[in-house]
Amino acid sequence: MSDPSRIPLVGADPCVRPGRHAGRPLRGAVVFAALLLVAQLPTELPSTKFSSGQDIQPYFEGWIRNTDGTFDLVFGYFNRNWQEELAIPAGPDNSVQPGGADRGQPTYFLPRRQGWVYRVRVPRDFGKQVLTWTITAHGKTQTAYGDPRDLARSGDPKLKEFLTRCGTENLPPASPE
Repeated sequence: MSDPSRIPLVGADPCVRPGRHAGRPLRGAVVFAALLLVAQLPTELPSTKFSSGQDIQPYFEGWIRNTDGTFDLVFGYFNRNWQEELAIPAGPDNSVQPGGADRGQPTYFLPRRQGWVYRVRVPRDFGKQVLTWTITAHGKTQTAYGDPRDLARSGDPKLKEFLTRCGTENLPPASPE
């Protein structure tokens, strides 16, 4: 008996030769461990954060009806940078229309979301006009459209609840078609 594969192993299955299938249980355990590891990896990649070099998105927050019948259209902005603060003077890169480039809009933009930072008073007969605030930062232009009628048509459940409680007299007037 010089061939070691012919030596019987104590407790071994006599139908399995050690040379052919000996590593299979270990290989299965390794595959199972690898699958467990892969299953525990995060399924979502973290979002990319930019310190600087990104644009600014102005947005229309809503409107406030004043006691004299005029309206204040309220705007905010989202500076997509996590650290960079931008100074953009009123003019072609920071303008409000109609009414000229300088209507008192912010010219210094802090990082991230800044809400309810700017109001523009419009007359009671503003009607179907739309006020736009346009900002160009890092070569990219973004515009917010201030139209109080859009809020009334939006189907927003909170607005519907407000109108139910407070009545439609709080809506801005619309000029005839």
